[in-house]
Order: sequence, then structure tokens, then C-alpha cells
Amino acid sequence: MKLTIIYDNSVFRPGLQSDWGFSCLVEVDNTPKILFDTGANGKILLSNMRKLNINPASIDEVFISHAHFDHVGGLSSFLKVNKKAKIYVPPSFAGPVGEEVITIKRPTKLHENVFLLVNLMA
Repeated sequence: MKLTIIYDNSVFRPGLQSDWGFSCLVEVDNTPKILFDTGANGKILLSNMRKLNINPASIDEVFISHAHFDHVGGLSSFLKVNKKAKIYVPPSFAGPVGEEVITIKRPTKLHENVFLLVNLMA
């Protein structure tokens, strides 16, 4: 499994922009690419993705952990460049959506060795 931090309040590499929020790319062998959260600002998200050589169109699925703005603020910008990604959201989420949106209400096996846990309180 490989995790690439795309968006955080501190940066691990010069040239990336920091901002309050979180997003990372989850890559597991023989599994679709998963974007975990989208940070607070779509411009920063997409800029950091470019600098990390991550093509937004190559991402198959997006998982939103909870509905706080610092985790979902970049979703609408992401969806402008990737309309095909399957979006997984918690029940509390009410925001921009893609073509396929799946509400996760309980722990769910997404793929072999990839599970989604949902914070139903957030």
C-alpha cells in the first residue's frame, strides 16, 4: 500500500502548498486508485496533484471521511476534471456529487484489504 499526502497543514516537499485540511492518494496493488478526502481548497488540491505528478483523471474513487469543509472543500474542483470517479460519502454529507455517489452507513469492505469506516457523528 502506498499513501501520498496531497493536502495537509504542513508539507513534506518544497513547492507544495499547505493549508488547513487533508487529502491523500491511496494506492493498493490490483485495486482502483482512491482519493481520500479533498482538502479545503480545490485550487490547492489540483496544484499539489500536478506537482506530485498525480493525474486527477486517473483516480477511480473518492472517499469522503466526514462532512467538514477542510475535508470536502476541494471536491467540486476535483469533479470538474474527473466526472467518472465513484464517490463514497457518509450519511451527513450534502454537497456536490459525481455521476455515482454511494452513501456509506456502516463499515464496508470496498476491495480486498480495503475497508471504509464512517464517522456517523461528524
